[in-house]
Amino acid sequence: MTSPIGRSDPNTFCAGGTAQGLTLIEVLLSVVILAVGAVVIMQALVKISYAHTIVEDQTRASLLAMSKMAELELAVREGVFPEKGERGRERMGTQTMLWEATSQAREEDPTLAAVHVTISWRRGSAVGERQLDTLLRPPQDASDPSS
Repeated sequence: MTSPIGRSDPNTFCAGGTAQGLTLIEVLLSVVILAVGAVVIMQALVKISYAHTIVEDQTRASLLAMSKMAELELAVREGVFPEKGERGRERMGTQTMLWEATSQAREEDPTLAAVHVTISWRRGSAVGERQLDTLLRPPQDASDPSS
């Protein structure tokens, strides 16, 4: 008994005894469907990568803004109101962030400080900005009889 591999008759492997294959149109259609699917997946990956970059920039800006806000809070708690504000730039990962932080005593209550932090950055032609605002009151001195 011989194995089917050694036989030279190609019709013995097909049901019904006739050899069938894919036509050129079927092969081309399959290739087109595969190519369209690959293009759609590649476009989705590009969009996901861009969205990730935007979120990464916003997260870095938020972290920097919170850091600067904490620094200003410490200064305000010590009774220092940097009226003119401070500016600078920080390199965070691949991005350079510009920041501006100010605190100002309120006219109606000089013991209350309005604190404002702005973080801005540029990626290509897009410009991003984050702002944080709050009111802080320095702790009252325990020896102060008016408290």
